Amino acid sequence: MKKFLIYTFIILLIAYISTALVWPKHFADKAECQEMYISVAQNDSINFVSPQFIYSELKKTDYKVKGEFLGKVQIDSIENYFKGKDYIEDAECYFIDNNAVRLDITPIQPFIRLLSGNQFYYVNKKGKRVKADAQYFINLPIVKYEGKDNYKLTELIPMLDYIENDKFLHELVTMVEVADSNNIYIIPCIAGHKINMGSTENYQSKFKKLHRFYNEVLRVKGWNAYEMINLKWDHQIVATRRNAKSRLKIEEYNPEEEERADDSETMGDTPGEVETNETKTTN
Repeated sequence: MKKFLIYTFIILLIAYISTALVWPKHFADKAECQEMYISVAQNDSINFVSPQFIYSELKKTDYKVKGEFLGKVQIDSIENYFKGKDYIEDAECYFIDNNAVRLDITPIQPFIRLLSGNQFYYVNKKGKRVKADAQYFINLPIVKYEGKDNYKLTELIPMLDYIENDKFLHELVTMVEVADSNNIYIIPCIAGHKINMGSTENYQSKFKKLHRFYNEVLRVKGWNAYEMINLKWDHQIVATRRNAKSRLKIEEYNPEEEERADDSETMGDTPGEVETNETKTTN
C-alpha cells in the first residue's frame, strides 16, 4: 500500500510539472506580440544604421512581429536575415517580458578601406564588405587588392596596427597594395617610389631597415633617387634606381631584373655603407 501511494504521488507530480510547463507556453504562443524593440550598438562604424533604418528594412520583408501571435514570430529567421546584410556585423533576436520581441544589431566594424577596381569597400575581419559611401566615411587604412592569390586580408592586421601606432610610419604610409602574398607594397606620401615588403613576415625589422635607409641614403642621394625600395631579404635593402615607369603600376617581381648591377644598389648591414656592383663604398 505504501509503495502504491509513493508511485501514485510520483506520477501525479510528473503530470503537474508537465502541465505547468506546457500550459503557459500554449497560452504564450496564442498571445499577441505587444511591441518590438530595436537596439543598435554605438561605435565608430557605419552611422546610417539606426533603429529607424532597421525597422524600415524589416517592413520590406514578410516577417510580422507586432500584433502577431508570439508562436508565429520567426525570431530565428529575422536574426539570420539581418546577419546576412553586408552592413551588419552581428544580430540577435529574442523574446522578452510583456509579450515583446527585441532585436539587437551591431553595425559592421571594418578594419580597412579596400580599393578593388574603381570601387572602395569597408571590410571587416570576417571578410564581409560593404560599399564605401561619402555619407558615412570612416578613416581607416587603405588597402588595394584585386583578389588574386586568394590572399587573406586579415593577415595584414598586425602590420597595419604597427603602422598606426608608429609616428614615423603613420605619417609616411598612404596605402598598402597587395599583389600577392609575397609582394606587398607600401605606397609612401613621398611621391616617386614604392616599398616592397615581400610578405608581412618580420615586418618590424623591415620597417627598421626602411627607417635607416631613409635617414642614411635618401637624405644624401635625394628623395626621388629610387623608384623601388625592396625589403624582402634579411640583412639588406635592394634599391632600384628611378626610371620612367609609373609608381602606381605593380609588376610581377623579377629577382634577376631587380638585382642587375647597373639598375640597383644594395645596402648592407654596416651603417653608412651602400653596396654597388658588388663593391662597397662609404657615403
